[in-house]
Amino acid sequence: MREATSKAPDETRLGFLLTRRFALFALAAALAVGAGLAALYRFYVVEALVLQERRHAESLARSLVSVLHHHYDGLLDASAAMTAVELARHPLQEDLRELLEAAGGGRVVRAKLYDGQGRTVFSTRPYEVGEDQARNPGVRSALGGQVHWAIERRGHFNVHDRVVEQQDLLETYVPVAERDDGGRVHGVVELYTDIGPLFAQVRRVQWALAAGTALALLLLWAGITWYVRRGALALAARLVRRETRLAEAEARIAGLEADLAAAREEARRAEGERRRALRELEYARIAFEKTSEGIVVTDRTGAILAVNPAFTRLTGYAPEEVIGENTRILSSGRHEPAFYEAMWRELAEQGQWQGEIWNRRKSGEFYPEWLNITAVREADGEITGYIGIFSDLSRVKAAEEQAAYLAQHDPLTGLPNRALLRDRIQQALAHARRAGERLALLFVDLDRFKDINDTLGHAAGDLVLKAVARRFARCIRADDTLARHAGDTFAVLARGIDQADDAARLAQCLLDALAEPVTVEGRQLFLRASIGIAVAPEDAEDPDSLLQHADAAMYEAASAGGGRYHFFAIALEEQARRRLDLEGALRKALERGELLLHYQPQVDLSDGAIVGAEALVRWRHPERGLIPPGEFIPVAEESGLVVPLGEWVLREACRQAYRWRVEGLPPVRVAVNLSARQFAAGDLAELVERILDETGMEPHYLELELTESALMADTDRAARTLGALRELGVHVAVDDFGTGYSSMAYLRRFPLSALKIDQAFVRGLPGSEEDAAIVGATAALARALGLRTVAEGVATKAQWLKLLQLRVDEIQGELTGWSGPPEELARRLREGRILQA
Repeated sequence: MREATSKAPDETRLGFLLTRRFALFALAAALAVGAGLAALYRFYVVEALVLQERRHAESLARSLVSVLHHHYDGLLDASAAMTAVELARHPLQEDLRELLEAAGGGRVVRAKLYDGQGRTVFSTRPYEVGEDQARNPGVRSALGGQVHWAIERRGHFNVHDRVVEQQDLLETYVPVAERDDGGRVHGVVELYTDIGPLFAQVRRVQWALAAGTALALLLLWAGITWYVRRGALALAARLVRRETRLAEAEARIAGLEADLAAAREEARRAEGERRRALRELEYARIAFEKTSEGIVVTDRTGAILAVNPAFTRLTGYAPEEVIGENTRILSSGRHEPAFYEAMWRELAEQGQWQGEIWNRRKSGEFYPEWLNITAVREADGEITGYIGIFSDLSRVKAAEEQAAYLAQHDPLTGLPNRALLRDRIQQALAHARRAGERLALLFVDLDRFKDINDTLGHAAGDLVLKAVARRFARCIRADDTLARHAGDTFAVLARGIDQADDAARLAQCLLDALAEPVTVEGRQLFLRASIGIAVAPEDAEDPDSLLQHADAAMYEAASAGGGRYHFFAIALEEQARRRLDLEGALRKALERGELLLHYQPQVDLSDGAIVGAEALVRWRHPERGLIPPGEFIPVAEESGLVVPLGEWVLREACRQAYRWRVEGLPPVRVAVNLSARQFAAGDLAELVERILDETGMEPHYLELELTESALMADTDRAARTLGALRELGVHVAVDDFGTGYSSMAYLRRFPLSALKIDQAFVRGLPGSEEDAAIVGATAALARALGLRTVAEGVATKAQWLKLLQLRVDEIQGELTGWSGPPEELARRLREGRILQA
């Protein structure tokens, strides 16, 4: 109702606004019409008056020409020969002014006379006499025989002896023709006539007309406005009455609409609840049918009312087979009655039970499941049924068993691993103490197994390990334990042995098991092993000590050449301790600068000159003195110290080579050995480049020596690394060629510089034909591939001559001189050739 009543004043205001706007619009229109009429009047009247005044001025000018021609003809004729000053002083000037004032009648405010060239020969302003006005548009037009005129508004204007402000002037240019020369124009008369009074009269008439028109229009506007306002007020009154009736009707309609909206809202709410309920039912149906967990619904007695598809999949029972049956149909019989009593008691008290339970499938198979039972209660709390949700734990149990198995077994061979071995050792030691028995622990390490991995790949190595495990298993008794301790190391725990010979026979059986070659990928691989034996309780009484002692004995067997077994002795423990001490001391040696390099010359066989030197690391221990490389290099290999050690050797060798160059010594190639671990590092080329930059050594004087096994560990990576080194300009030589995996394919593929013939093939020269054949073939192969050959371990002149005959390029060894400090090699370089034929 308030909305309806508010519309009536709005309509009244609207009528008032319309009336006022119409009045303003009408007033503006009236004023615009008046202004337009006044402007139109001024335009036409001014045009007519100006035309009349122009004709009058032209007539006046022609009259003056007719009256004055006797006076100025002579002046025009003589002007061409006169200067401006002479013209201004001519007697006719004053006569013309007097005649002009008399003939102009006061209308002419200025006059000028121009000759045929546009020069001013007379002017009412004397200072203008002599001016050239040939470019004046009016003068040009009049000289062409045309009368020219223009209206000009001047801010101030000199009229004879006074100045007139705001003057309206009519300029008229009239041609002057000769009377006796066919009417030829020989001058121009310019007159300025005052038309200000004429314009003043026009403005007065214009204002009078505008005022009359405006008054008439205002009266018309007032009448129209009064009439329109009267009609608008009447219309507004009718609108108010109509809006009042409409407001009352709208109020009644609004009440009905509010009731209708409330009804619609209630209907929407009820529809929303219905849809939510249907949606929830649909979700419940989908969850019931699609979930991977089995669902069973029972009444209060346990009779099955409904099951889902997952129930059928997990138990094997179709719905029609179990509906109406008691859930006892699934019982496995594995649980005691007390188990079920506790379950029902918890359901009654808490309304829910969950836990692991064993049930039986339709096939009779027992399986574990995780079961969650929820009681369904009425509003009064009475239980009316149960809902059970369960999932099959068979796979979980199997995974747990598999995880437990893998935690104690080697996944490759299926043998017990280190953890299970230690547990069994502990149990065996405890049993041996109680029973007064002895036991033996054998550590078995496959000799040079790393070469198999490096050459054939880890997949082939895994096949070898499985084959070895099967062969070893044939040597042990039922009570013994065969385990894979780590990598290529196996362990055998033999219980109840009578004497050490029993352990020795077992070790020999293991060695014999490797007598036959193992065939992998069509290759026959001959294996050997190093076995260490520790006996309890003589050698140890706890698992850790027994393991350490067996490991120490195995290391001793490997150091003796492998392919044998070795019993633990106290001395071996001391050796193991010394190795650990040596490792710690070697770490400190790198930090303290206790390492140094010796250099062994490499001599060109053709002229006996030194062409290179192999850098060999030495360790000067502060207490033990000079430690041979054969003692600390294996420790460095095992501990991983060989990588920082090799980097130190490379950097120091490059520095020394640069010093020799600075000292002016002949340039020689410096050879540096790289370990397999160094070469396997992905940043070798970057490391070499950085060291070359740091030391200033030229790359082509550096040669890196690598073994065949290091190259063949990963041929793709090796090719990339060697290619990067070749781009740097660094040479690469194969060390101990012929003792490892010799292959023509890799010689073609890898960018190599030299082959170093192992001293094992040199030692038999010159007497051994086999060694001579091998060396000769190697030299021929190298020449064919564009590679140098360097023979190592040359000790006699006879060997030198034989190698010269076999066309080997370079030699090194006792004959060329033992390795020595840098100063010794510098002395030899200064002496020149060190071998004479």
